Amino acid sequence: MPALYRDPLVDNVGVWGIPTSTLDWCEENYAVTRYVAEFWNTITNYFMVVPPLLAALRCHQLGLDTRFLLSFLSFMGIGVGSTLFHATLQYKMQLLDELPMIYCTYIMLYCVLACDNEPRKKNVGLKLFLTVCNILVTVWVYGLSVAVLIISTVHSARKHNVSQGLSFSAFVCYGIGFILWNIDNAFCTHVRYFRGLIPWPFNALGQLHGWWHCFAAFGGYFQILYTIDLRVKCMKNKRKSEQNGSHQNGGTDIRPLGKKNISSRMFRDLWCWIPVRSRRKYDPEYGVNNNTIISNGSSKHMRT
Repeated sequence: MPALYRDPLVDNVGVWGIPTSTLDWCEENYAVTRYVAEFWNTITNYFMVVPPLLAALRCHQLGLDTRFLLSFLSFMGIGVGSTLFHATLQYKMQLLDELPMIYCTYIMLYCVLACDNEPRKKNVGLKLFLTVCNILVTVWVYGLSVAVLIISTVHSARKHNVSQGLSFSAFVCYGIGFILWNIDNAFCTHVRYFRGLIPWPFNALGQLHGWWHCFAAFGGYFQILYTIDLRVKCMKNKRKSEQNGSHQNGGTDIRPLGKKNISSRMFRDLWCWIPVRSRRKYDPEYGVNNNTIISNGSSKHMRT
C-alpha cells in the first residue's frame, strides 16, 4: 500500500480538526493526506473552477452580455466553495458551497426568462423577484427554482426554435450525476465495501460524489452555453422582424457587424476534445457580441 495512503480509521482528524459541517460524505476523511479532508471530492472540483474561469475571460474578450459573464463566475464560485468545503469539512466552508448554488441558479434562470429583452432593458421586476427568492433561502424555494429553470429551458427552446442539443446534454449530465450522488448517499456502506476491493489508486474511480462534481460541471457549462445560444436566436429573430419593418417603411436595412463565432469558439478553446456542434447557429447574422445594428440612421448596441 502506498505510503501516501493512511488508514482513515486509525487517524481521521487532520490539520482542520474535527469536522463541524452538517454533512460528511461517503469518502473516508483524511485517507490520502492529513491536509485535505476529502481528497478526491476536492480535486474533482477542478472542472467547476478552471473551465468556468477561462470561459468568463473569453466572455469578456468576445464582448458577450454581462449576464453570461456572471453565469460563469457564479458557477466558478460553486467550485471554489465546494473545494474549500470538501478540503476542510468546516461549517463556514459548507455555506460557501451551498449559497453559490442558489445564486448561480437564479442567474441562469434570469438568462432564460429574459432571453428576448430589448438591449439595455433593466428588467427591474424580474431582478427584484429573483432577489427576493435569494433572500428567502430555503430548500423548497431552491428546489422550486430548479424546477422552474428546467421547465423554462424546455419551453424557451420550443418557443424560439432553438436546438435542444445543449439543454438535453445539460439535463443528461445532471441526471447521471444526481443518480450517482444518491447512490453515494443511500448506499455508502456498500459503496465503501466495493471500493475497498479495488487496489489503490484505482479505487478512486468509486468516489461517486467526485463523479457528481464532474457531471455537474459539464451540465452547468452546457446550460450556460444554451442560454448564449438562446440569446443569439432571440436577437436574430428581433433583427428579422425589425428588418421586415424597415423594408415596409422604406427605411435603411439592418446590417449586423462583426464576424465572431461565439459559442463554437468557446467550445474549441475550453473543451477542444468535445465535438463542436454545428456552427450554423453562430453565424455573424446573430450578432451577440459588440455588433451594431444600423436602422434609419440610428445605432443600437447589442450588449445587455
